[in-house]
Amino acid sequence: MPQTTSSVPLSSSPLGRTPAGGSPIKTRLVLPTTEFAPGKSYPVLLEVAINPEFHINSDKPLDKALFPTAVKFTSTNPAVTFGRVVFPPPKIRGFKFTDLKLSVWDGTIYISTSVSLAEDAKGPADIRAHLDYQACTESTCLMPAGADVESPLTVGTNGRPLEEALFAKNAPHDHGEGAGDGDVFNKLRGGIGPAGLLIVFLGGLALNLTPCVYPMIPVTVGYFSAVAKARTRRKRTEHALVYLMGVCLMYSTLGVVAALTGSLFGGLMQNTLVVLVLVALMLALSASMFGAFEIIVPAPIMEFGVKTYAGFFGSFFMGLTVGILAAPCVGPFVIG
Repeated sequence: MPQTTSSVPLSSSPLGRTPAGGSPIKTRLVLPTTEFAPGKSYPVLLEVAINPEFHINSDKPLDKALFPTAVKFTSTNPAVTFGRVVFPPPKIRGFKFTDLKLSVWDGTIYISTSVSLAEDAKGPADIRAHLDYQACTESTCLMPAGADVESPLTVGTNGRPLEEALFAKNAPHDHGEGAGDGDVFNKLRGGIGPAGLLIVFLGGLALNLTPCVYPMIPVTVGYFSAVAKARTRRKRTEHALVYLMGVCLMYSTLGVVAALTGSLFGGLMQNTLVVLVLVALMLALSASMFGAFEIIVPAPIMEFGVKTYAGFFGSFFMGLTVGILAAPCVGPFVIG
């Protein structure tokens, strides 16, 4: 097998005790063949052997205060490119330093990717991997660190297989914990198929039966009753579609924001400062209801709220408003 080299952590200022052997991990690149043929793709594994005293966070820790594992594969040869990084499934465990269950790895893990060579690829070439990680014991965590490993890559057509059993056991496949930029958009491009779309559609219809939506039914019926008195059937249909666009825009925005921020919404409620601010707000509103003080809404806002908007803007604005008011029941499902 080609010789690989590995670095020690780039950052080693610990919050806890470092192991006697130095680095909490050892890394090596595992190549599937002695030579890589131009125009072909091959799997590559990054082996991470974790000191028995330690574990490392997965690529998606369940605690936002912890540092996620990340890997970047590169080459000094522009004819060598890499596919998506795929992480192994994590273990969900509890630890002394937190009340939360955490997503971690221990023992020896294999992080996989694919390497592709251009049709006109020529040597010399190499494969380099940079690993960012945070190692923790049962009771404390070290500062985030980095490790580099590299291996020469021989370009040729007479390659012999290497580590066949290891690649058979750790063949690259997506466990739902994949990393890499644009992960959300990769999933969207992959699609969920007709059956998935039907399930989502039926789920959306079912959400209209939730209790929070009931108060909005008379509001919607009342609005379109007023629309129906002064417009033709075609106009009523057009206004209904514009109204629907307003609702869709509201929930599409919620869904996109939630997808791009990961579990930020849930993580915020684990922040003490955020919880204290919300508690203070609830206490202030309660005091106002008991007559401690009165909240006076500025006149321009009152006029904006009671004004009846005509035309398609009125229907669109009504859809946005209904989307906001129904959020307590529908919002958690959309964000989740």
